[in-house]
Amino acid sequence: MPRYHITIKGQKYDRALYETALKAVEKQGDGRVSRDDAEKLLEKVLDAAPGQQDAYTDVEKRTVRLLREQLNWTPAADQHFRHAVASVAALKGWQTRLAGAGTATSAVTPNPPLTVTEFIEKIVQAWPRSQSGRAPRLSADGVPTGSYQKVSDQLRADLTSVRFNTENTEYSGHYRGFRDFLGVKTLENGTPYLALSSGGDWEFPLCYVIYWDGDKLRGHIPEQGNVYNRTNKAAFGNLDEDEEATEIKQQLEERGIDLPADRARGHWQDYVDLLADKDLLLQDIEAAITPR
Repeated sequence: MPRYHITIKGQKYDRALYETALKAVEKQGDGRVSRDDAEKLLEKVLDAAPGQQDAYTDVEKRTVRLLREQLNWTPAADQHFRHAVASVAALKGWQTRLAGAGTATSAVTPNPPLTVTEFIEKIVQAWPRSQSGRAPRLSADGVPTGSYQKVSDQLRADLTSVRFNTENTEYSGHYRGFRDFLGVKTLENGTPYLALSSGGDWEFPLCYVIYWDGDKLRGHIPEQGNVYNRTNKAAFGNLDEDEEATEIKQQLEERGIDLPADRARGHWQDYVDLLADKDLLLQDIEAAITPR
């Protein structure tokens, strides 16, 4: 009978996944896991031992965590493997739920912060099931796509403090010219969060984040460096043009941003992008979601 597990210091690990990783680094001259090696490891994560169905098991999670801690990865392999495993975990979680495997048990508040995979699993577990029973579409990072305002009462309260529409939501990529700002990201201390942007066809999209506060999913709409009407608590595009022009001008003056004379004679709504500031956004996000 084949042995699917290997025991190290009293803990069970996935044998195939572990041995594939060791063989990968043994054949490399620099002893690092390459992107090609990462692809082979992902194939093992996708495989399920008999009786496990498609679940992303605790043994697999433990093995992935061990490999990420003990092995030396190239930057490309590390980024690809981390994001791909997160997507696999989310997809397997939905397969298990749709197969009637029951509600996942809640985890103990982690310390240190959740891993990226664990964070995405929290989102998957909280996501409401559709009446058809179908799993939602997943983003490139493996998170469900849809309105996060509808996931829970807490998220609805957090994400309606400013009025905006979620019909056009971006789950990855750029925000107001900031490269790769959106998607599943981590603070320097390792705390993961999901950065999104939303807005109706008539609105200037604003940025907001989803994070785990140690007990539940929360939402936060940054004020500093973000693009919305702070006086009226609404995305730009919802109010009278004169009111919004006054607000935009006020915010620009507060930030010490001077406009050339020819610009000052134009429509103030054309200069909304000048309000966006990547550093201020990140500082606001970090201050709001860093565990206390």
